[in-house]
Amino acid sequence: MTTDTHDPDAWTIALVGAPAVGKTRFISRFVLDDFEEDLESSPIEQGFSRKLTVDGQKTIVTLLDIYQGHRKIPQQPHDDDTAVQTLLRDADGYILMYSTTSPYAFQDIVAHTRAVRRAKAAPALDPVLALVANQNDRPAQDQEVTRAAGEALARELDCAFAETSAKTGDGVDAVVADLVRVLRARKRQDARKQSSGVWGYFTLRR
Repeated sequence: MTTDTHDPDAWTIALVGAPAVGKTRFISRFVLDDFEEDLESSPIEQGFSRKLTVDGQKTIVTLLDIYQGHRKIPQQPHDDDTAVQTLLRDADGYILMYSTTSPYAFQDIVAHTRAVRRAKAAPALDPVLALVANQNDRPAQDQEVTRAAGEALARELDCAFAETSAKTGDGVDAVVADLVRVLRARKRQDARKQSSGVWGYFTLRR
């Protein structure tokens, strides 16, 4: 079945990572094509949306800044962080972001990934993830996390890897567009499974 290109699909993508890795500026670059050095963080409940076209099909993407201002990563399901857990559960896809200048933010990625997978424990399929190394525009002497390290972690997490710069815009749109493609493919896969299940039911009933 072909989707009507005049009827955009919509996706919510959560940016997850330590403070100060550039999540808010990434959102500003994606939504407004703007970068502000002194941009203030936004409440995690507030999403920012943009219409775009991916592979000829219109879509609406809403980006959520998760854990902004939340230095404590929930380690157990009973931790009192209901708002974050709800946002994680309801998101369609996830950008796991660290800064190439911060080994500590890079080390935190595994814990953030666990939090995402706990929140999405109910669905049969794993969450759609992308590991993003932000601030790749910084001088070489400031880069403390190598591309090779990022790629190795992405293989370990079984997800895509990309380098971006919220400051220059390098890779920002591409990361979001690639996630939209994966989410659409997942949706088609789920629809085929449901269709196959219904057909099998009626075949058995005959």
